[in-house]
Amino acid sequence: MRKEVFIAVFLGGALGLAIAFGVWRANLALAPQKAETQKIATSNSSPTPTAGMLIVTEPDDNTLVSTESITLKGKAEPRSAIVITTQADAVSTISEGNGLFSADIKLDSGANVVLVTTVNEQGEEFSTELTITYSTEFKEE
Repeated sequence: MRKEVFIAVFLGGALGLAIAFGVWRANLALAPQKAETQKIATSNSSPTPTAGMLIVTEPDDNTLVSTESITLKGKAEPRSAIVITTQADAVSTISEGNGLFSADIKLDSGANVVLVTTVNEQGEEFSTELTITYSTEFKEE
C-alpha cells in the first residue's frame, strides 16, 4: 500500500512539473512578440516611420477615459490614407507631409476596440488595434 502511494505521489509531482515547465516555455516564446507589438502600437515618442509603419502616439492602449469623444494621434507614411473605426464611429483622414495625423473619434460606453488602418501611396495596407474604455464613473483630473 505505501509503495503504491509513494509511486502515485512521485508520478503526479513529475507530471505537474512537466506541465508547469511547458507553460513557462510557451510564455517565454510568446512574450517578446507581444511586447514588440505593444511597443510599436503605443509608443509615445515620435519616431520616423519606415515604409508601412503605423504608430499610434495618443492615447495609449488600454486607456480609461471619461469623455465620449477623444483625439487619436499618430504617425504613418506621409500622405497616407488613415481609417479609424470603432463600434460607434468611423473616421478617415490623410497624414500630413511629415506623416503626422490626428482625428476625433466617438466611443461607446465600455471597452472600445479601435482599429487604425493606413493605406500608403503604393496601395499597401497596415493596421494596429488598441482598446480604449469609456466610463462616466470617474472624473479625469
